[in-house]
Amino acid sequence: MPKRLIGGGSGFDGSELGPATHPGTALPTQAYVTVNLRMLGRLLNLTEVERMWLESAYHWTRFPDQQSDPVRADRDAVQALSQWWSVPMESVVAATRPNRLRALRMLEPFDDVAGAGEHQLRDWLRCTEHLIRLVEVPHRSHTSLLNGLLNSAPDWLMNRLACSSDADTAVALDRLPPLVADAYQRDRCGLPLTADHIAALVLWFSDWSVTATRFDVLAGHVTVSTVRDALQLAVFRCCQLQTPLTEFALLKALFAACD
Repeated sequence: MPKRLIGGGSGFDGSELGPATHPGTALPTQAYVTVNLRMLGRLLNLTEVERMWLESAYHWTRFPDQQSDPVRADRDAVQALSQWWSVPMESVVAATRPNRLRALRMLEPFDDVAGAGEHQLRDWLRCTEHLIRLVEVPHRSHTSLLNGLLNSAPDWLMNRLACSSDADTAVALDRLPPLVADAYQRDRCGLPLTADHIAALVLWFSDWSVTATRFDVLAGHVTVSTVRDALQLAVFRCCQLQTPLTEFALLKALFAACD
């Protein structure tokens, strides 16, 4: 992914942040976290629920010993989040399909160990290491913050599989939905992905169900990383433009990634 995806046409020049912090001044990490999380919410035009979700996920993941996790069923997690944030349950559900925070690589996808409908509350509030690193450092401009979001580290699981034995690989892939696990395995072995693999990856990375036939023409031309990066970029652009995420936007990003 290009190093500079935010530019002069974005409308952000960093001036909204005010004067840059003096080089000799150090603010507490938690102060940076609060500023960066709120700034991400503003710059990406996140909904109220998404902003609360993002901040809750950071604190839940970063300080797990301070949290309780009494919820197991997904329907109970939605109810718990609704009560916690004092918002209608419908608002929480609306933020999951697609889950833009997950597509933006801020939240981790669910493990498949528990099975459908049996995830714990912590699964809904598990942010990525990438987000933690991003918000715990100062950024001198909006551009720096947004570029940092898009310039995420390579997929951690792909890196792990690259240097794992076959036995270790089987253990790691066992936590994924079958088609997603097969996509990672095929990618690891240099084999092409089918349209079904691409659709399964989109669903896993974003809770967004797209008919597999939409990806027929892309079969054999994309990798797991291509799909994840293109999905992130498509959602990012739609957030900034305040437009709904569409199949066309995703396909456009995927085709561009193939060039």
